[in-house]
Amino acid sequence: MLLAAQAIRREPRESVVILDPKGDLELREFIRAECRAAGREHDFGFFHRAFPAESFRLDTLANWTHTTQIASRIGALIPSESGSDPWSAFGWRVLHLVAEGCVATHGERPTLTTIRRYVEGGVDELLRRTLINQFEQQGIDWQAAIQTYLRQASRNARPNPGTSAETTALVAFYRSERERPNNIGLLDGLISMWEHDRIHAQKMLASLLPILTMLTAGDLAGLLSPDRSDSTDMRPILNGGSIADSGAVVYVGLDALSDAVPAAAIASIFMADLTSYAGLRHNLGISSPRVNVFVDEANECVNIPFIQALNKSRSAGYRIVFFSQTFSDFVARLGSEALARQVLANANSIMAGRTKDKVTSEYVMEDFGRTMLRTVQPQQSVNLLADGKVLNYTGSYGERLTETLSEIVPQEALSRLPDLEYFASFSGSRIVKGRIPLVRPSDARV
Repeated sequence: MLLAAQAIRREPRESVVILDPKGDLELREFIRAECRAAGREHDFGFFHRAFPAESFRLDTLANWTHTTQIASRIGALIPSESGSDPWSAFGWRVLHLVAEGCVATHGERPTLTTIRRYVEGGVDELLRRTLINQFEQQGIDWQAAIQTYLRQASRNARPNPGTSAETTALVAFYRSERERPNNIGLLDGLISMWEHDRIHAQKMLASLLPILTMLTAGDLAGLLSPDRSDSTDMRPILNGGSIADSGAVVYVGLDALSDAVPAAAIASIFMADLTSYAGLRHNLGISSPRVNVFVDEANECVNIPFIQALNKSRSAGYRIVFFSQTFSDFVARLGSEALARQVLANANSIMAGRTKDKVTSEYVMEDFGRTMLRTVQPQQSVNLLADGKVLNYTGSYGERLTETLSEIVPQEALSRLPDLEYFASFSGSRIVKGRIPLVRPSDARV
């Protein structure tokens, strides 16, 4: 709360994004109150799956310069151990062909619902419209040209039972009239996908289809695939670019307590949109206004775009603060300790509160480092010597200095920290022990 409040109050005005998997009502109202106190009430907006009528609509596929970015953004959600297995590669290719076909046919940006329709139902209609579009651009009277092929198509077998004879005839005419048969382009890719065995394709897309279904089911269809032509829907439409450039303050509640899997998918694709726009800002040399991104339970939305945002978005004016309960949360999400360390290694500063988890404590102690402890041990002795009838006393005094290597912040200290107290390592060198002040919405004053 304190970090978000500081970002809202800073001048010149900065953009603020809060990703909250749980959807904390108190946090949302605190952010709203801070915006009101700072004179930025109109900058505030919120997205919440449980309150679709009050939420703004989020166009997560708005920012891209190449259709490959759309495929990579959705493909990053496909479960994969390596990211290059046959299922992920096949799903990426299908997503790319569909996205490129939508742009070539409709001349507009594809949406999640459009992509789902063609991935789930087949590309027959998309291929037909793409072929007709190209023939019309070339000035070809395709209706007259395909008559011969149309008669043949009505007699021959088709790749899929639902395929129209017109589509089959258009494909045959395209192949007969193509000038450079070795030049593989969009149409050739769509035809290859159209001819692919439907049952085998559905098996290869078994991991992709549930993701598209989750992101387009029920109210999410209107929230994540906004229809800009619908004049009756007055909910504003935002995306990563409009949020970053307008100085908006948005709270995104994902309702993970009710349904964790779609919440993680929404968080991941939203972060991918923010990262994609960071790349555009970097290419154009834009770093203002600053964009502050706060991600609670970051293990819920960590993926390749999130890692890219951590290590490459600083030049675009992004500041990313992410929170998690334990180190093991990242290991469980990413599948290996190496990938978890890759994520956390991109953090410039670390703040650690009380933790009982041994693995987390060990990781924090590694980051804080070790130091040499010097111990001074006093030594003294008294000796009695008898020389006949004379007793001689001798004594000595000394100090012994020993040095031992020890952790700067021991594990016992981390496990016994009081509430709101923390150890922090800022910029990898300055280590502090601090306490977070308590901030309430009622404290918000200009």
